[in-house]
Amino acid sequence: RSKAVTLGDLDEYDGAFAAARQAQQLADRAGIMVRRAQAHCSLGELLFNTGCWDEALTEVGVVQEVTKDPGVACCDHGVAAVICFHRGDAGAAREHLAAAAPHAERIGNRVVGTLALARSQAFEQEGALAEALNVLTGFADHAEELDEVEDLLADGVRLATKVGNTAAAQTLTDRAAALAQDSEIPHRQANALCCRGLVDHDAGRLLKAAERYHDARRPLLGAKALEAAAGALVDTGDRDPARAAFSRAVDLYSSLGATRDVARLQARFRAA
Repeated sequence: RSKAVTLGDLDEYDGAFAAARQAQQLADRAGIMVRRAQAHCSLGELLFNTGCWDEALTEVGVVQEVTKDPGVACCDHGVAAVICFHRGDAGAAREHLAAAAPHAERIGNRVVGTLALARSQAFEQEGALAEALNVLTGFADHAEELDEVEDLLADGVRLATKVGNTAAAQTLTDRAAALAQDSEIPHRQANALCCRGLVDHDAGRLLKAAERYHDARRPLLGAKALEAAAGALVDTGDRDPARAAFSRAVDLYSSLGATRDVARLQARFRAA
């Protein structure tokens, strides 16, 4: 694992970006294509996590695919597909998923978080929520790929609560709580708060999760937490706080260019 990725897992993004750009410069000078691809992939994933999506798309497309190892290709296509789905370009997203498929076959059961998330989104957009959930819950025994798995927990709980799979929701919530125990890493604390807030339909916890996602510099997850909080507040008749959470979620989604999410929120809360 690279220093940049390790620092990113700790939400220490200033150091992570510095390390990623240094690795990229060294790889470019050396001219070793596999190393170049790895460096651009690491930077692309950091940019994706922190909401710099236009720059992320550029990074994951810099190096020709034939020079990438399978794991890097899967991650790059996963990043691009997730962004395309959120921006309403499902056709481009599915092209990335198709391009990733042969690489995914080569890595077998190895978890690539961005690709799993994109595959889940593809099912969700088709209305196949159970299949979308299954994509995110098949990694319980992958302790060695913890950084990849933990980024799937909140979405897994969200889908599990939607389909009424309380056992899966509780299992994933327990996993998030265990990871957050004795941890000062903001996104781990946020994941635990978000998962528990989704299970309990607890707007207060979801709002706290959004705050910790903000501290972790992860705007997409923060927007999802705020969206869930707004829904919980509507259900309890707290209209003004619901509007405030809704507005903050829209602002975050808009900052990402996530037009599909903005449209969904506006439709949902007009109906509410």
